[in-house]
Amino acid sequence: MKQMRAEFSVRTDIPYLGEKRSERMDAYLPSQSGEKSAPAVVLVHGGEWTDGSRKGEREVDFAEALARSGFAVFSIDYALGAWSGPPFKSRLVRSAWPQCIYDCKSAIRYVRHNAADFGVNPMRIAVAGGSAGGHIAMMTALTGQRLAWNQVGPFTGESSAVDCVVVSRGIFNVDNQFSKWLIDESDANDPLVQKAASPLSHIERGAPPVLAFHGSKDGVVDIGQAQTFTERLARFGIEHRLVVVEEKGHDFRLDEESCNLMFIVETFLRWNLLCR
Repeated sequence: MKQMRAEFSVRTDIPYLGEKRSERMDAYLPSQSGEKSAPAVVLVHGGEWTDGSRKGEREVDFAEALARSGFAVFSIDYALGAWSGPPFKSRLVRSAWPQCIYDCKSAIRYVRHNAADFGVNPMRIAVAGGSAGGHIAMMTALTGQRLAWNQVGPFTGESSAVDCVVVSRGIFNVDNQFSKWLIDESDANDPLVQKAASPLSHIERGAPPVLAFHGSKDGVVDIGQAQTFTERLARFGIEHRLVVVEEKGHDFRLDEESCNLMFIVETFLRWNLLCR
């Protein structure tokens, strides 16, 4: 289904994981002038790995803003975990790990494989996400060149590497606080599994540039996580920027009028997807 809007079109309910999976993708495609292909951004929603949707207001507004600025945005659903009862007060009976990472990588490969149909440049792809989606985006970006992480899902002949990553309110260390939200209870306390699930453990030279945002008063993910993460990026010589959003907690938005940060996002994406 294709819906036309003033400055971009939206293709909804794309079965990027195949018809047997219920998760879908929505594509926000900017109006093209001439034959120039658009840079692409794969967008990953948040929701503690057990909730949320590509159709959330935050995700739709973010995707529309970037599409109006000339970026093709692919907002995805992915495998979610499930609780046996009330969230965080019951057992995790279905874990998102590691399928959520595989799904994000599949989305990148799908976009790259179908780049001509979408009018995008397959050599200019970024990934972005907030909160749990930020964790998935960061894991995807840091393992883009690793074959072992690229063998699940469709189009495995394509690369899942990205040119840069934007993370808001990200979770960079899946310690005991977060592992029980993401990982099956049989492995949730295993230090090796926690390490494998933590972006902090996958930093290496040659990783793509990172733009991170974090609220100074985040009560869910302590800002220390972002600070430790970016300090390690610096040690490995990885281009990065941490924007501390003063007086904000965990749920701030990048397009809030009081702290509109979209200019920083768009400048970062333009530099890394169009100018380099």
